[in-house]
Amino acid sequence: MNRLNDASLELADMGSFHVGGRVVHVSGRETMQARLSADSTVEHDPNGEFWIEQSYVQYFIPKRQSVPVPVLLVHGGGLTGACWETTPDGRPGWLHLLLREGFPVYVTDIVERGRSGFSVIDGEWPQQPFIRGAQDVWTSFRFGTFNDFDERRPFEKLRFPIGAFDQLMKQIVPRWTCNTNSQVAALRLILDRIGPAILIGHSQGGGLVTELAEQAPDLAAATVLLEPHGGPDPSDRTIEKAGPRCLVVGDYIDRSPLWMEITPIFRHRFDTYRKKSERSILIDLPASGVFGNSHMMMMEENNDYIVSQITTWLRNTLGT
Repeated sequence: MNRLNDASLELADMGSFHVGGRVVHVSGRETMQARLSADSTVEHDPNGEFWIEQSYVQYFIPKRQSVPVPVLLVHGGGLTGACWETTPDGRPGWLHLLLREGFPVYVTDIVERGRSGFSVIDGEWPQQPFIRGAQDVWTSFRFGTFNDFDERRPFEKLRFPIGAFDQLMKQIVPRWTCNTNSQVAALRLILDRIGPAILIGHSQGGGLVTELAEQAPDLAAATVLLEPHGGPDPSDRTIEKAGPRCLVVGDYIDRSPLWMEITPIFRHRFDTYRKKSERSILIDLPASGVFGNSHMMMMEENNDYIVSQITTWLRNTLGT
């Protein structure tokens, strides 16, 4: 395996922080017995002050910085920032690859996911969470057809390491669909803290960073969208400042009813936006002769090639 060689990468700094959130005051609820461990049981009081809707951020600053503008990586629905780290089959993920290229990198777990935590206070969020099962992930991420799931028979020439499918499933976490505003608000607070950044968003995260870039154009040095969904339609609003934007699209779109519905929407939105920004580009992998990439392109066997195409565009666009 092409594992990360630590000797090839020196960090000047690394750390983490939380942003955003709000305090919820709870009262009038009965205490309960809570077993903390095999040796300890306490009477738990569910009343008081509790924080919810904060976001966790981890950062890595390479000693050799070739780009002064950091990258903010925003994951998709049902995932966490782990999707940018080591791939399910043990290769360097985009976090490592971007650091090797000299980009400072910030990775977030958006509101309600991973180390950001989620609310267990009844009534604060208007719905119950849901989590994707293996068959859903198989078809929604375009690894293969539903009928081929049991035998784990993928699409021809698929680049995702199917032998590591179960490792991917271990990354899937519960999600809600009612927290978009608080998710974008927390992302804005990250930029308020770190300054202008390159925004890279995958799937739901692509929709979030699109909204963020239009709310705070001065803080979005460039935006990279990996098959985004849920973002604002630029034809419905006036965009005062159209920064550079890159859209990346993978393979097997015509094999998935879900993506046959979603893809024309985000491509139309991108085409509308690109008319306002001459520096924006489309990286259509199959159209350029690169086949076999699913929705999880950052984890696939050619993830280094894809990120190199993006970083080349970024360097040319930002003049670094």
